[in-house]
Amino acid sequence: MLFGKTVLLCVLGGTLGMFALPASAQKGKKEPSLAAAPGAYTKQEIDAEFIEALQEKLIGNTKISLTLFGAFIKKYPDVAAGHFEFGELSVAIGIYSQALPAYQRAVELEPKNKWYLVGLAELYDFLKMYKESKDVYKKLSELYPTELEFAISAVSILVQEGKLPEAIGLLDKIEQQIGVTADINLEKYRLYMAQKKYTEALAELAKLQAQYPNETLYM
Repeated sequence: MLFGKTVLLCVLGGTLGMFALPASAQKGKKEPSLAAAPGAYTKQEIDAEFIEALQEKLIGNTKISLTLFGAFIKKYPDVAAGHFEFGELSVAIGIYSQALPAYQRAVELEPKNKWYLVGLAELYDFLKMYKESKDVYKKLSELYPTELEFAISAVSILVQEGKLPEAIGLLDKIEQQIGVTADINLEKYRLYMAQKKYTEALAELAKLQAQYPNETLYM
């Protein structure tokens, strides 16, 4: 199922740990809303409206939840979690043109949030916007170098585009961050072999032999 990852919210003491608010709101002060309609809000008010919309989602009232989150992001356009939930719900009912700007806005507000980036990358993939998905996967691989699936996803897109040297370059960056691994260096070996760069390919095997001296696969 597309976009199967679920972001869990932990509500403790009436506070949603999912998203950050402006400092003045966190301190309980009121500040002018950034929404189109004038007014002021408190963190407690935002939490209450977010939870109301989320509850409808959790009990399966997708369209009602979508409507509530639509109102939420108009009123609180600086809350990334609202845009992300609106995007997920839009995907669930197949309105991808509506989901895309919602995911993009969530990432704009929280550019290092892993789940927002993953959601955006997967939607780009689904929409066959491969250049954009590649860029997001590259960013994910740089932010989370130990989670190799992000680098492999970006590499796969580069390989599909025939950009083998660029794919190897990305794998080189990951290797510099985490060291020699079977996943990264075997992929580099395969890519070098595909280009008939046998010396470079054998160099990758030599690295693996040194890293895993008891593994006969690399001998």
